[in-house]
Amino acid sequence: MDQNNTPKLYTYCIPYDDGAAPNPFWDICTLVICKPVIRRIAKKGDWVVGIGSKNSPIGNISKHVV
Repeated sequence: MDQNNTPKLYTYCIPYDDGAAPNPFWDICTLVICKPVIRRIAKKGDWVVGIGSKNSPIGNISKHVV
């Protein structure tokens, strides 16, 4: 695999989950609304990882797939 086809990894922190996004239902996961740069530059095959915050009012979200 050459450098142009290497998947990229993007990460972001989910400080709280108000239910707007990400939405992992209906065979596709929509990306969080406040990350327009990742939505614009990520390509098919790239990885996007959302991590939780200890300050999240819903508690530990570490076992959720985003």
